[in-house]
Amino acid sequence: DYWPRGAREPWLRGVAVPTLVLNARNDPFVPGTSLPKDAEVSPWVHLEQPLSGGHAGFPDGRFPGSGDWLPRRLAAFLATALQDNHERLSAAEPAPA
Repeated sequence: DYWPRGAREPWLRGVAVPTLVLNARNDPFVPGTSLPKDAEVSPWVHLEQPLSGGHAGFPDGRFPGSGDWLPRRLAAFLATALQDNHERLSAAEPAPA
């Protein structure tokens, strides 16, 4: 029951807002072979699939690692998404009379 209802299709094809989907290819619970491909998601979805990171929040550096990579990555993605959205809206606005 979980896989049919939890499958990514059609969910990722229908996304209409900037979305970061971040999955490590070495995640022991979500095999790399099951990760979505660009052709399977909407243009709003940015797939990021680093080779490592596992299932524990992408620790960085030597064991036990720093936990600041993920928050920094999310902040960078959001900043880019906000800038892109602002540029799209500005381009769509008519010039002042």
